[in-house]
Amino acid sequence: MPTYLLTWNPKRWTWQDFLAARHKTVSGAPYDIEWRCGNGNVQLGDRVFMMRQGTRGRGIFAAGYAMGTPVVRPHYDGRRERCTFIPVRLEEILAVETDPVITPERLDEPDLSAGNWGTRQSGIRLPDDVAATLEALWTAALDPLRRLGLYGRKSS
Repeated sequence: MPTYLLTWNPKRWTWQDFLAARHKTVSGAPYDIEWRCGNGNVQLGDRVFMMRQGTRGRGIFAAGYAMGTPVVRPHYDGRRERCTFIPVRLEEILAVETDPVITPERLDEPDLSAGNWGTRQSGIRLPDDVAATLEALWTAALDPLRRLGLYGRKSS
């Protein structure tokens, strides 16, 4: 399945309802949002991972799926330009301060180093082997939380 990297830098855009979104996914409910994406090739059902950029709390912190094809809308900060957005359903959002986030150091290791982790642009397609490794790491990060009942879906 095609897998894309979406990015968020809190210094560039304030995610007003981030805590509410995280609490929603912790309870097992998905969180839907339109996310700015420089790639118009994302399709319904494609896998997405989100990476927090910036100086603090960097790493992969959320995962979900594209819920439709890209749409063009006005820029979120009121500029005259128009941007591409994709509807996204996030199933898991981790708190970067307390939950196990896949760190930049881990992303730089050989099995993941082919990913473009330093990008500021959302919508970079991850190579299939990198996506498979990232998926396994994501599952491993969430399993302890699920076993303890601290996250919506339980592992089997």
